[in-house]
Amino acid sequence: MNLIKTYQFKVVLIGESGVGKSCLVIRLTKDIFQSLHISTIGSSFYTKIFSFKENEEIKLEIWDTAGQERYNSLTRMYFRDAFGAICVYDITNKDTFFEVKKRIQELKSESLDIIILLIGNKIDLEDEREVKYEEAAEYAEENGFLFYETSAKSGENIGESFRALASLLNKNNQDIHQKINYKNNQKSKKEDNIDINLNQKPQKSGKCC
Repeated sequence: MNLIKTYQFKVVLIGESGVGKSCLVIRLTKDIFQSLHISTIGSSFYTKIFSFKENEEIKLEIWDTAGQERYNSLTRMYFRDAFGAICVYDITNKDTFFEVKKRIQELKSESLDIIILLIGNKIDLEDEREVKYEEAAEYAEENGFLFYETSAKSGENIGESFRALASLLNKNNQDIHQKINYKNNQKSKKEDNIDINLNQKPQKSGKCC
């Protein structure tokens, strides 16, 4: 029986209250839509596993943080040790797009290397759209973010967006391990060369005087 390797990554879910963060993650993990949902206070915790290889899986540990401004200082605490962030805005409310940009700046001040998935939620309300797809896509491309538009109500693009994040986290993890292994191999070669030099006996000169 082959053992399954599980790689765990902490990710944070951020955005203004009412953009549908909790609905997104509940749809992802339970495949249900909760139209009536109490605002998150502090944070909630969810997990989702994705498989990319036969004996390898990626486990996302998703911290759903409070969207209200009064909880900002508490929310920032959850940024620590996070490998990824899902940053959500409501396509029918342009203010939430401006606010998520501010939160991303705060996030980047805590962790420059964090991988960001930008999500425009509520595409089922297309007639009420205030944030153009092109505007958000351009912002994401300029900053190197993943970008998807989703609907927690219909489930559209939710699995795909989180899977894309898990895939990129996995790729970065493998790249890091390759770099570490390369450095360790180079260090080992240097140490071997030192040992060889130390063990070499001095050559006797054939000349006299």
